[in-house]
Amino acid sequence: MKTELYDYQKKIRDDVINSGDFGVGLFMKMGTGKTVTSLSIFEYLWEQNKCDKLLVVCLKCKIEDWKNDIEKEFAYVPKYEVINFESIWRPKRAEYYKNFVDNKTMIIVDESQKMKGINTKISKFLLELKENTKYKLILTGTPQSKQYIDYYPQMKFIDAKDYDIPYKQWDRTYVRKKLVAEYGPWHYEIEGYNYEDVLLKGITDKAQYHEYTSVYKKPIEIYQDIEHSKEAIKFQKKRVWPEVTQEQLETGDVPDNLVMADTQFALRNYLRQSLSGFIGEYDIASPKEEWLKEFLDITQDRVVIFTNYIKEIEKVEAICKKCGKPISWYYGAKKDLTNFKNKENGVAIVNYQSGAVGINDLCIANIGVFYSPPDGDYILFSQAKARLDRIGQTRQPVFYYLQTRGSIEKPIYDSFKEGKDFDDKCFNLWLNNQ
Repeated sequence: MKTELYDYQKKIRDDVINSGDFGVGLFMKMGTGKTVTSLSIFEYLWEQNKCDKLLVVCLKCKIEDWKNDIEKEFAYVPKYEVINFESIWRPKRAEYYKNFVDNKTMIIVDESQKMKGINTKISKFLLELKENTKYKLILTGTPQSKQYIDYYPQMKFIDAKDYDIPYKQWDRTYVRKKLVAEYGPWHYEIEGYNYEDVLLKGITDKAQYHEYTSVYKKPIEIYQDIEHSKEAIKFQKKRVWPEVTQEQLETGDVPDNLVMADTQFALRNYLRQSLSGFIGEYDIASPKEEWLKEFLDITQDRVVIFTNYIKEIEKVEAICKKCGKPISWYYGAKKDLTNFKNKENGVAIVNYQSGAVGINDLCIANIGVFYSPPDGDYILFSQAKARLDRIGQTRQPVFYYLQTRGSIEKPIYDSFKEGKDFDDKCFNLWLNNQ
């Protein structure tokens, strides 16, 4: 491994190795290094000639991150596959992965809470696949929602005692249900569990935990590459939306919803907007929305999301509602952080111009998502980070910077890394190289 592990990561690795049990849950909070810790365990097995292949199952938005980490960490890259939850079980791919996994393959399931539900196609396939190898790690910071039934598929996957039995037997033994008729026909609801001490021991015997400590650390900064949408690519090339013919442009006979970037300011603005799912008043597709939904689905802590445009705020708000997150806002027309303060999983949607300075309340969160960078203003960017990275923060800040590949966003962030504004000169230089 090229990355030097922290002491707590080394301890987790060594505890797993010394136990001799390689069906393990790494229940480590965001920012504590689940990826590098799991790869260090694989490295040991690889060096001992016990494993020669690696299969990672993860969220779609994390595929490239895992590939990059695997390629980066090992001097000699092992044979590996990285696939997302929604694809691995599909008929055209399922047979390939059944053949790929054998008794010398390690399976890492990242964000294993996605296995929630014993009858989902994801859970069924992974529980079938797990029989091919004893080397299995599940990684999550949010393994359950205070229901042991949510643990069942995850713990069965790693062969946990009292979970690695048929579901009907487990259900009869441990689950207490009552018959109710609220909101529809009669049905059973879970009212509790039998032998909770046994169920808890089954988890703790197979899990390695790590949460944040009170020792303040330098922020973790993650530059998250996002794909272009087809619509954004079209606008980046033609700089006219929607696509029109040359004859229409010459005669003026163009659609009413035409957006033309006829000044440098407008071009720069529309180029940036197109990456966040709109151009002017017109919506287009944006892979950032998919990334954010997946991210919020797996994050149970408070999150601050920094935005530039009102349309971004509206889109982020819609995603938060789909994920069932308590929402707060801080921008010109609306400044209400009540839900963010009162709910441990609250989300604060903050506009740079309104909330990058003068707010001390945001540091109760340590996770910041920068949905798009501010328009070249390094000081404003630094001030936004300082809302979380400040006195009063007791946990390590984790910042996610969403940047669309090959777009204006990356050079903006590159300028910020150097402590510089992304000014008109930088923009023209970037533009001339396109």
